[in-house]
Amino acid sequence: KNNLFIDTYNSLAKIFFKDFYIVDQLSINTLYNSFKMKRVPLCINKYIVGKRFDKNKRKKIQIKIFSKDKFITSSIKELFNLLLPKSYFENYHLLKKDLRLKNSTIISDGLHIHSDIVKIFIANFKKVKSNKYFILQHGGGYLCKYHSSHELELKTSDVFYSWGKPIAKNEKQFNSPHIKNFVNISKLLDDKIIIPLYFPRKYTHNMTSIIGGKQYEENLSDLYIFLRNLNADILKKITLRLPPSGKHILDFIKFIKNKFPNIIISHGKRSFKEDLKRYSLFVTNTYATTLLQASTSNIPMIFFWRKNHYRLNQKTDFIFNQLKKKKMFYH
Repeated sequence: KNNLFIDTYNSLAKIFFKDFYIVDQLSINTLYNSFKMKRVPLCINKYIVGKRFDKNKRKKIQIKIFSKDKFITSSIKELFNLLLPKSYFENYHLLKKDLRLKNSTIISDGLHIHSDIVKIFIANFKKVKSNKYFILQHGGGYLCKYHSSHELELKTSDVFYSWGKPIAKNEKQFNSPHIKNFVNISKLLDDKIIIPLYFPRKYTHNMTSIIGGKQYEENLSDLYIFLRNLNADILKKITLRLPPSGKHILDFIKFIKNKFPNIIISHGKRSFKEDLKRYSLFVTNTYATTLLQASTSNIPMIFFWRKNHYRLNQKTDFIFNQLKKKKMFYH
């Protein structure tokens, strides 16, 4: 019934409007964001549930492997069956959905990264020369590290809206509420430390072909090393803040509580902006949106990461070198 409603809504929207904002569901939040951009929401990711992972069917997949080594052959077959995204097997039929838009414009703020349905939709949309495709920045790592998603988005979009100053010909600056709402926020200045955590989606996420687990593994490992080197008085002041999507990483939380029983675990029930007001120091080892928000809010902060993890862009070397001198950034 829900899909029927969304199909009907999309068909009517296509008739009466030409400028759209891609969303994964129709809600008060997505309606607000769309109207704020003076656009109408277009719900592309409507089949997010799809079919379940089917082990029995995957075992029947025939793969030609040109190797006489039995171990290599069996390993490749097993890995292929496990890693093949559901969107290209169990849910392949959903990729064929196409609204056939013409003389239209669409904006995406990240769904094209996480949904193969949206990827195929945009590929079909881009085939029509009269259509225009815009992308909003949707993360914190842009422009300050070598970022393959950023390079791809610059090449595929007609206009890329960045939160910071444009550096490419097809970029324009967009003062996102994600950032500007944090400018010099008033603080309660409690003597505590906040460390936001970052987790990937569940490994077999239904509609994505992206695997980025190694990045998060290294982040969590480095965070543990950092905590291990702090004294007991400092550990008592620390709160690890989980994102709303981090509930499925309970094993790591149990591990942290076992090793550092005095650390507080926050499940992010308040907004990050409200949380930030209650701390006097921000610490992170990931270059994400929260780092930009913290720096905009003017809270004292320390951040660090491996040199081979986030490779800094030459255009921003000067800024990061200044932060190193101030002992805010450790690389």
